[in-house]
Amino acid sequence: MPRISGEMPDLSRDVMSTLAASAATAAETAARINSELLEFTRQRFEKDASIAEAMLKAESVADMIALQREYLVSVFESYTEETNKIRNMAMDMTKDVTGRVTDRLAKQAA
Repeated sequence: MPRISGEMPDLSRDVMSTLAASAATAAETAARINSELLEFTRQRFEKDASIAEAMLKAESVADMIALQREYLVSVFESYTEETNKIRNMAMDMTKDVTGRVTDRLAKQAA
């Protein structure tokens, strides 16, 4: 059992250090997620503009329908892929952040 006079401040300092490191990890990952989303949006805008341009140049209704189908499939696939990528990044962040705290608490309990 820790003595209040000497060990408690050291323990508190150690826990605060662990929490600060976890917060830094969370902030870094949030920045990476933000960058990923910005890049995805940029790429999606370019693809969408390209398909819109192709639709304007379509020579028949059948061509336009085919382009719309291609667009819908492309949007569904890219948003599904991006959602999974962001989900994985967030799950990894959660593991990293909680892992530090859990490891520290396990050491403290031992």
